[in-house]
Amino acid sequence: MNKYGNEKEDGTYLPGIALILAGLFACLALVACGCGGVELQEFAWSGLEVFPLAFLAILAWGSTRRPELRWAAYLWLLFTVFIIYAATLVFGILSLIPPGGLPGGTGALLENGATSRSTWLIAAGCFVAGLFSLMPFERAFFTRFARRLPLDADSPVHMLALCVVLAATLIPLVPLLVTGSPPYLSPFFLAGAQTGGITPAAGVGLYSLFWMTVLSVVAVGFWITRNGTAVLARLGLVRPTVRECALAVGGGAGLAGFFTLFNMGIGALWGAFGWPVTDTAAFTVLIAHTLTPTGILLLAVSAGVGEEIAFRGVLQPRFGIIIPSLLFASLHSFQYGWDGLISVFLLGIAFALIRRRTSTTVSAITHTVYDLVLLAALMAGVAL
Repeated sequence: MNKYGNEKEDGTYLPGIALILAGLFACLALVACGCGGVELQEFAWSGLEVFPLAFLAILAWGSTRRPELRWAAYLWLLFTVFIIYAATLVFGILSLIPPGGLPGGTGALLENGATSRSTWLIAAGCFVAGLFSLMPFERAFFTRFARRLPLDADSPVHMLALCVVLAATLIPLVPLLVTGSPPYLSPFFLAGAQTGGITPAAGVGLYSLFWMTVLSVVAVGFWITRNGTAVLARLGLVRPTVRECALAVGGGAGLAGFFTLFNMGIGALWGAFGWPVTDTAAFTVLIAHTLTPTGILLLAVSAGVGEEIAFRGVLQPRFGIIIPSLLFASLHSFQYGWDGLISVFLLGIAFALIRRRTSTTVSAITHTVYDLVLLAALMAGVAL
């Protein structure tokens, strides 16, 4: 038995895992392209969103058993960073389009002085951020990083994970940095939300939770270096006590109250300096389709459980508290302004401290209750 709690040392399962993942990808691609109903297509798209990361994790862990896979992992990392770059660039450009569209199509963006400048700045900024995310390939950079965190400077898994974390933290911030406004709160996306053109299917939250869980267990080496019991232990998923559940429920409600007051304070401060404040009314329009009893329950559970497994379960044991909290905030930059991201960052630290003192299970319950309280307030017409 190795240090990961698995009796397998030679990567025997790797070919089988690769074939299963390749077959799954093919099925998801077929469904996403139009085979099946709307819900099935949403399920497939949710799977395709995490597939590049899941396959990278397979290659990374596999390279620790079979060195010949290392270059395949490096190439797939470049592909993954490119996907993050391309997706951010597309959403950033779409956010520049007026709700009625542009005469002459999207090509007219480059003919308008203001939008052309923003388009090129977003493209250049994402490119620079993507290049910086590859800095862990510089041995001295990664070694210095590893000295400050529980990372193995000789581990390709940890190096590739740091590259992905840097890419997913830095690149999504670029549209907000360039335009000063989160893409999803732009007129283009709000118009789509109001008309139902970009409204996701009812079960998309649960689909995301399912695939996030799949990604998380693969990311920590399930079926390659860890068995099921070791994976649960690595993710911090344990059975909570009744007392922990009660504290988690109370803590989630308390955090909702605290951050409501905090957001009011930071919003007032931002406004006093003349800086753009997150448009709460626009955000409510964006998620209006979820503001039903079933909808808020699904969203709270999927976000609370899925995000905690990923950020506090997978990342925190290796990257500490600050880096996963920065990533947690950055991935909300499409829907919140800088004032909101500060709040999300501090909230991430609060969940991280709960995870450190208890478990990921307790932080997930706390996070779910927090989201549920805020979403219930929005459903009731109370802007928090």
